[in-house]
Amino acid sequence: MFASIRRYRLTRGSIDKLTRRVDESFAEQISSQPGFISYEFMDCGDGEIMTISMFAGAEQAEASREFAQRWTGENLQDLDFDSMEALRG
Repeated sequence: MFASIRRYRLTRGSIDKLTRRVDESFAEQISSQPGFISYEFMDCGDGEIMTISMFAGAEQAEASREFAQRWTGENLQDLDFDSMEALRG
């Protein structure tokens, strides 16, 4: 199994809007990716967000990261994030 943990700070936009878009679109789409095991999105307060993705292998997790970047570019243009931390293994 391979895990990817990421922390972000939302610097522009609504956390409610982000949460709704992730729930209604992203979560379902990422769950259909090869090797998918689980995905968690957490609102940590004060604009901080944490995601935990689990995949069967590192290659599948890397492919999902690229998928997530494309999805973000297409669906979250009105929101801005700062990446705070990225852990994987």
